[in-house]
Amino acid sequence: MASQSGVTVCRSGVPEAIQPYLPIAVVAALDAVFGGLRAYLEGIFDDKVFVVSFFSNVVIETSGGSEPVRCHGHRKRDAVEMKRLINQFQSEYYGPARKNV
Repeated sequence: MASQSGVTVCRSGVPEAIQPYLPIAVVAALDAVFGGLRAYLEGIFDDKVFVVSFFSNVVIETSGGSEPVRCHGHRKRDAVEMKRLINQFQSEYYGPARKNV
């Protein structure tokens, strides 16, 4: 298909509805691949863990991520502890939370 500027544009086999998520899916997949490579080099590679992390990374990263994670059926103390742990690990990973000014 030729555009008005004369440049040939190829049609993609990817449906338009998922095209915005494709770059995110590629980065998530590469993250899992490099994590698997690191685990292999450290001698702790597990193929089951790799497969699960590969697909879960792609699914989680392309799900939008704008809605909070909801998990029901836990006791209050367990939910408070899960929230504390999530905040702790996110702070360690991303650094201290920044307040909007």
